[in-house]
Amino acid sequence: MPTETKAGPVIPRPRSSTVDVPRQRGPRGGPIARVRTVLTASGGGTPARLTLILAILAVLTLGSGVAAVSDVVGRDEQITDVADGNGRLGLAALEVYQSLSDADATAAGAFLAGGVERPEVRARYLEDVNRATVQLATAAASITTQDAADAVAVLSAGLPVYTGYVETARTLNQQGLPVGAAYLRLASGMMQNELLPAARDLQKNATTQLGETQDSASLWPFITIVLAVATLLLLAYTQRDLAKRTNRVFNIGLLTATGAVLVLLLWTGAASILAASHISSGRENGSAQIERLAEARIAALQARTQEAVTLIARGGDAATKAEESYVTQMNALSGDQGLLAKAVAANADPALKDVLSGAQTTLNAWIDTHKKLHQADVLGDYNTAVAMALGEKDGEAGKLSRDLDQALAKAIDAAGKHFHEQTTSARNSLTGAGIGAGLLSLIALAAATRGLQRRIAEYR
Repeated sequence: MPTETKAGPVIPRPRSSTVDVPRQRGPRGGPIARVRTVLTASGGGTPARLTLILAILAVLTLGSGVAAVSDVVGRDEQITDVADGNGRLGLAALEVYQSLSDADATAAGAFLAGGVERPEVRARYLEDVNRATVQLATAAASITTQDAADAVAVLSAGLPVYTGYVETARTLNQQGLPVGAAYLRLASGMMQNELLPAARDLQKNATTQLGETQDSASLWPFITIVLAVATLLLLAYTQRDLAKRTNRVFNIGLLTATGAVLVLLLWTGAASILAASHISSGRENGSAQIERLAEARIAALQARTQEAVTLIARGGDAATKAEESYVTQMNALSGDQGLLAKAVAANADPALKDVLSGAQTTLNAWIDTHKKLHQADVLGDYNTAVAMALGEKDGEAGKLSRDLDQALAKAIDAAGKHFHEQTTSARNSLTGAGIGAGLLSLIALAAATRGLQRRIAEYR
């Protein structure tokens, strides 16, 4: 009880009127909860909140459509580049490489035969030179890098010089002059040391560009997927929220929008997966297999050239170097880890299984025959060695090397056909996807707008 004193009554102090209020914590659940808070707490009540949702849906649906259309158009351009741009450059560069190798082997074989060369041999050499010239012009029109331009410049300047050496060697050989062999070795040396390395650089450059384009054409449409999924999540949230507030289970407009966006997502995703699958098949069993087989064929042609040059040199350092070069090419071509074995292991075409198995058998037979003819050459039986090298009978190097070349050429043609078929299928996979995605996004926007505007109008 309060007491009184002389100084007057004692008034007790009032207790603090402050109340401990629990500290308010932010919404839990991360970004989704924060978005929900923004939507539910937006000024103006439910109409304003629904209007905000509609604005976000408009951005997401249109964004999904634009992203899908852009992806389809860009992917189609990349696939076209695979088929008609870098693909054409790669095939042209490879054709230059193979034609030059075959021309060198044919010229060496014709010289070794001596006298008047057979018309079909002469025709093959001229065809190789003409094909290399035409494909070199095709490659020059498609190059996009300085390295490729440098390789084309070397080939363009060197090919006329090479053919000049060959013609000089041919003329002197027909006249029975030994100096013709020196010109033939000069031509072959130029081919091995200058032209073929430049052709190889051009081919590798084209292969790299083609691979990069194939990688780009196989990418997932990530932006489209993210925007479409975000749109579906917002549509699901909006329908759930409306169902709680209005006791209406379905909103036809929002359901239609959800279906349209879902179809857009599935269509774009399926088209991208199919296109990527065809691109992958065209790469592994097409362009990559072409490269493996072409390397094997070129190694065989160069080995054929060096086999002839060894005999043309008739002993000495030139013959030794040519024989060493032959062994190098055969070591790269044959064996369990050789170019041909790798191409056989990667083959996925049942129709070519027998062709490539036969090629391996032919290669082994050629190696055995070369050992015999080389032994004959070393022992001084030159005529027998030449006969075995040029012979067209079973078991002779001339026929064996030709059979091997034809088998590899057939396999290359089959791989090229597979490449073009798969590239065309990849392009067809995208047919209508761009237009469809654009229309579906507009349908989704119109349906969502109608569905939400009717709810907004109820509050007016």
